[in-house]
Amino acid sequence: MSSQPKVSVTILNYNYGRYLPKALSSVLSQTYPNLELFIIDDASTDDSLQVISPHLEDPRITLITHQHNIGYVGSLLEGSDRSTGKYMMVISADDYATRNDAIQNQVNMLEAFPHASFCFTAWTKENDAGNILYERRAWDTDGVRSRRVAIENLIHGSPVLHSGTLIRTDSYRQVGGYDSDLHYSVDTNMWLNLLMVGDAGFLATPSYAYRLHTANLSQSSGAMWVSTEEMLKGIDRAFRITPSPLTAQELARFRAIARRQALVAIPTLDVFSGRIRRGWLEYWNAARRFPAETITQKRTATLVARTILGDAAYQRIRAVAKR
Repeated sequence: MSSQPKVSVTILNYNYGRYLPKALSSVLSQTYPNLELFIIDDASTDDSLQVISPHLEDPRITLITHQHNIGYVGSLLEGSDRSTGKYMMVISADDYATRNDAIQNQVNMLEAFPHASFCFTAWTKENDAGNILYERRAWDTDGVRSRRVAIENLIHGSPVLHSGTLIRTDSYRQVGGYDSDLHYSVDTNMWLNLLMVGDAGFLATPSYAYRLHTANLSQSSGAMWVSTEEMLKGIDRAFRITPSPLTAQELARFRAIARRQALVAIPTLDVFSGRIRRGWLEYWNAARRFPAETITQKRTATLVARTILGDAAYQRIRAVAKR
């Protein structure tokens, strides 16, 4: 074990007692031997502590309980500050690892490619019943992508799942850690910052699951606009980091693309998920603040078409257009 670099895992929990058993077992059953696990319970009022209690004999586990709820970002920062490993990751208590060799595979990649600042994997989105809704995959093959390639992929909407992404701790410290001023887009801003100082490792086999349920769909349109504002702030911050892997021309072009994508990302998610009214409210929030960047992009026509045609007709037309 001593020859293997330590990996620090933080599980963040608030009233997710019903999901905790799967999250905990998915980490504790990892084949990777040198783990430390911090479980941060943010003043849960359900049975979370009873669920955690039987696992506390495992010497790898440290339980931190809050007397008062400090919120997701506060707990995230606490777990990151406590992490002593060469590598670190966070897993939300409602998500879990789907392979018991997930961390081993990620460590192998980061050990082989010291210029990579983080390693993420393909992942699945599941409903509350555990049924897979779809898979998200940035690329079709394993490998390390250069900062330039990974930044372009990220800003064009390929998501990195926060749960299970393995971060090189030195790179995390180099970019100043998570931004405590953010609440909704703290993870996406971290990926942009990390890509300014290192490359991205990727494993094409789905290794983590994101669980979609009522609690993580309940944000208001106003809260979603705050998320968009945070994304814009993070983009501006990331593209000011020097030295940058991009030329001045690339910085300007990628920043413009990233801003446009951020303005319509949440409206697109909502419209294509059937939440039409909320999606267009979010679009209006963006359009009245940044009209040129929002209205003139191709995504606007896509949202109009999806709204008017509905999902089935839109998908049929899209399939024909691809032939």
